[in-house]
Amino acid sequence: RWSLARVQKTGARQKLVGFKLPSGYPPDEASLVIHQGKLGGRVTSARWSPHANAVIGLAWVPIEKAKNGDVIEILSDGARLAAVVQDEPFYDPQGLKLNS
Repeated sequence: RWSLARVQKTGARQKLVGFKLPSGYPPDEASLVIHQGKLGGRVTSARWSPHANAVIGLAWVPIEKAKNGDVIEILSDGARLAAVVQDEPFYDPQGLKLNS
């Protein structure tokens, strides 16, 4: 109850979003999301998708960086990776396969 009351009063600070990396290896789970030089969130999961031809994943990010097209910075194995927030489906976003 306390948590819900606090979020209703102050608003959410983070949001779980999908992200896409155009190339490379998936970041490790629990990799850091960096925002303004500080810890802003964490990667929850990431995998290579042959259908999207990219690395896709989910991460908790600051609410300010949770809009479609926002670029987030992920720190994984000492490398800083630029990922793009995506709020549409990764697979078949136009629904062509679903409606065929």
